[in-house]
Amino acid sequence: MKDFQRGKSSFRQSVRRAKKGDPILLLVGNKSDLVNERQVSKEDGVARARQYGCEFIETSAKTAQNVERVFISLVRAL
Repeated sequence: MKDFQRGKSSFRQSVRRAKKGDPILLLVGNKSDLVNERQVSKEDGVARARQYGCEFIETSAKTAQNVERVFISLVRAL
């Protein structure tokens, strides 16, 4: 949760320092199967992704929900 609350510019600056050019971003929320233990709302995830100019996808490794979709989205972006 603490990492999620960090500022938009801080995240973008960190990514740009690590990678030259305009990196491909995809914000992924994990453990979507743990509905009652949610720390970040879907709305907050979508809003943050909008700030970053990228897509937001919620996933669950346990149920495999949207895991393939994440990889397909990244491959298409490449």
